[in-house]
Amino acid sequence: MKLILKYFFGAIKNFKTAFMVPLMLMLVMALLSAVTPYFFRIFADNLSDDLSYLIVGLIIFAVYLLVQTLIKMLWNYLLGGFGGRYIKYLSVKAEKTLISARFSDIETRPENLKHILYYDVLSVYSVIAVQLPMAVKSLIVTLFAAAAGFFFGAIYAAVIVAAFVIGLFISFASRKMIAAAFRRTNEKMKEHSAVSSEFVDNLALSQTNSLGKYYADRTSRSIDDFIATAKREDLRTYFWYGIVENYNQLFSIVLSALLAMPFAGGSVVNLVFFTMLADIV
Repeated sequence: MKLILKYFFGAIKNFKTAFMVPLMLMLVMALLSAVTPYFFRIFADNLSDDLSYLIVGLIIFAVYLLVQTLIKMLWNYLLGGFGGRYIKYLSVKAEKTLISARFSDIETRPENLKHILYYDVLSVYSVIAVQLPMAVKSLIVTLFAAAAGFFFGAIYAAVIVAAFVIGLFISFASRKMIAAAFRRTNEKMKEHSAVSSEFVDNLALSQTNSLGKYYADRTSRSIDDFIATAKREDLRTYFWYGIVENYNQLFSIVLSALLAMPFAGGSVVNLVFFTMLADIV
């Protein structure tokens, strides 16, 4: 986490406007998403036989959702601009570091460096510019949703918050396992990439020294190792994806059942409102 924060604040320092504007837009999107169920509740509580109120309210909601879409489009566009500059910055910085370093200090194979300079740089950008801000956005939405829920129904809001906390632990555990699975698969992919790069670099030598069988055997073993690892790790990945998906479905069933029970008063507005809260959390 310390390393992630180092890169995060480094991005703010080196790309103030280019990074901060998309970040602020993401916070705006978080606030708009969080207050949507609250606005719906106010709208639904005042519904009557007056069709003009219904029509005007639906038009306002349509405009509101359109504004959210336009902000998301602008965020995505600006994020792309920042992404290009940030990836270029990281790549050039890594290349300068490698050029200035002693070759004996470079502990990884040159073939693996080719993959690191591409894949790992993109991973840093993804974490700093997308995943970390998304986590902050989710926290803001959850806090607003919980506050609105406790105002309109403490019991149901408590259920949502409890389910969120449990889901957070499940999500944390699953992401850790999935990340480990991806890492093991990626290591095998790097090893195969290194074999392929070595074959291409030594193609002329292979032609003159009859090394075709040697490289064919290495390639076969490398691919078999990669596929075996990928299949094994895919089982673990899909298991944890299934756990998260089934938990979300179970939570929706529990919440719907509680809202359908007699003590809930049979309020359709409550059913829709708390379902919306659960969906955004």
